[in-house]
Amino acid sequence: AHVEDVLQSYPHLRSLSIKGNRFFEGTLDSPESRDALRVLSDTLEDLDLSWNSIGGTLPSELNALTHLRVLSLGKNALCGTLPSLSALERLHTLELHSNRLEGSIPDDLGSLPSLTNLRLDDNRFSGTIPRGILSRPSV
Repeated sequence: AHVEDVLQSYPHLRSLSIKGNRFFEGTLDSPESRDALRVLSDTLEDLDLSWNSIGGTLPSELNALTHLRVLSLGKNALCGTLPSLSALERLHTLELHSNRLEGSIPDDLGSLPSLTNLRLDDNRFSGTIPRGILSRPSV
């Protein structure tokens, strides 16, 4: 199965967990996935696609998912840089560990008011950890 097909098939999803299915593949940055993420921006609260074979980059459309509380994409084949997620004020869990993400960690990640669980380990990030993340006792 492909992530594009699932996201397009259910435009009113509140929660999607397809975890640990190595046969589940595709990309979040395809035109189909980007369109589906725009449609889901009014409803999606929890997205867990960890432990799959999803590749490509993280699209900027993730920042439009303003109702999102959980974004778990760890243990995939994601690459590229981490886009701004500054609009995700309800996000309390962000798990992007064990991918091939690189570049710097965006400063705005440290200012997400609800963020309490952050996993970025086992990637290729460079630079410093944003001060806002280091100064939060709950992360």
